[in-house]
Amino acid sequence: MPVTPIEAKPGEAVRFRVAAMSNDTRCSATITRVGNVGRLDPLTGEFAVTAPLIAEPESMIVPFRVTDCAGLTSTRSARIAVGDTAIVRARAAVDNVSFAQTVKGTASGYVVVPIANEGTRPLRVARVSLGSGVNFRIDGALGMPITLLPGQSLPVRVEFMPAAAGTLTDTLNVETSDSATIA
Repeated sequence: MPVTPIEAKPGEAVRFRVAAMSNDTRCSATITRVGNVGRLDPLTGEFAVTAPLIAEPESMIVPFRVTDCAGLTSTRSARIAVGDTAIVRARAAVDNVSFAQTVKGTASGYVVVPIANEGTRPLRVARVSLGSGVNFRIDGALGMPITLLPGQSLPVRVEFMPAAAGTLTDTLNVETSDSATIA
């Protein structure tokens, strides 16, 4: 049983072995899993677990039970130090959108702007909004906040419905758990 914690990155598969010794040569101690954490090979004492994607550093505990020949049991645990080396990175796949000429007061259609999680940790999208919202409208950004796992994206539909003539602009604002702001 290691004295120092086992180190792992969020989402990383971890394997470690525990051993139990018995003073009685007529039998051996057994190791069993406690709870639903990981998988245990009872013949080798090897555990296989996956570090959680979201965890406080050093917060993963893998409990197990050792039973000796006399039936006495002891519950122990291995501590896994989940490192905070993962990245949270949000990206909007569209920088600029141009709509066709549109008659004032009518909709010219929409464009889908995917908000993607390109990081290695879950991304929390707290809010999607427009700077003014006068000539454009957001559709499909309901149910906020939402959590995007790595590789997932949130399709945000932006519709153009001009209230005036001329060149009209707005800014799509996305508030996330990423330290950088998408605008």
